[in-house]
Amino acid sequence: MSNEQRVLQLLDEILHSERSPEEVCAQCPDLLEEVRKRWLAILAAPGPTRETPKVRTLPHESLGAHIGPYKLLQQIGEGGFGIVYMAEQDRPVHRRVGLKIIVQAQVAPCAVRDSAYSSLR
Repeated sequence: MSNEQRVLQLLDEILHSERSPEEVCAQCPDLLEEVRKRWLAILAAPGPTRETPKVRTLPHESLGAHIGPYKLLQQIGEGGFGIVYMAEQDRPVHRRVGLKIIVQAQVAPCAVRDSAYSSLR
């Protein structure tokens, strides 16, 4: 299987699961940068927002909660698209990062993401 085919397969896995690019690329870290770049392009794709996707909301009391490999430490910003937290990543490397949680109204519905994903093939 070519790298291109594998990247598309990994994107498909992300699209149809709740796993992050880091999680699906655990066995092929050499593809993580390309998968992450394309996944961000899919999420940023413009389109209608007729559907309301299911989005987990995070109350302020969620500090200390884990989202995948990230532990929320403190809220550091808020804007039109979501809330930014300082978080601690524990895998695949240990580091502090900024983690943006997108608000429900700004998340593209699955149909839009599917369309954007198809256009990247």
